[in-house]
Amino acid sequence: MLYGRICWSANHKTIIQNLKELSRLDDSQAHSLVYSLCREIALIEGPPGTGKTFVGVELMRISSLRIY
Repeated sequence: MLYGRICWSANHKTIIQNLKELSRLDDSQAHSLVYSLCREIALIEGPPGTGKTFVGVELMRISSLRIY
């Protein structure tokens, strides 16, 4: 599963860099996405306009993929 590959990866920096290059996520959003995928529950918070909804949509999009 995707979650396992991300969570057990020794190099989160590479994953975050790839996310930033292949998507419209900024550094903070990419970190939040990887962090959220590695936990059973995660809280994404921040001031207006920081991309919380965007990260949430990306989480749902990735979660809906059937990657085994």
